[in-house]
Amino acid sequence: MEHRIGSRLSPRLSAEVYVADKKVGTFPVCNIGISGIGLEKCQDALHSDMYLQVVIRSSDSATAVYSGLNALVIWCHDDRAGLMWAGLANDFSGTLLSISPRAA
Repeated sequence: MEHRIGSRLSPRLSAEVYVADKKVGTFPVCNIGISGIGLEKCQDALHSDMYLQVVIRSSDSATAVYSGLNALVIWCHDDRAGLMWAGLANDFSGTLLSISPRAA
């Protein structure tokens, strides 16, 4: 059973993930919310307790929807991972609302 603070959207986005400015990969976003983000197709690339920088992009665009996000990997299972936001900027909730029309 998953425990979350707040609901999650299921948008068509991708997340570029970095560790200390080194790109780990780009992964599809399976869900996103004010408390965290779920990533898919990230098997063997991420593991619990990694501290990451995340850039969220629209799947059909090279334009960043949001950058400058920090997150902690809470769990990894099979090819999925759950990340919790760390130190969000105050304008993130507004950005999250603006990307909601892109939700699947």
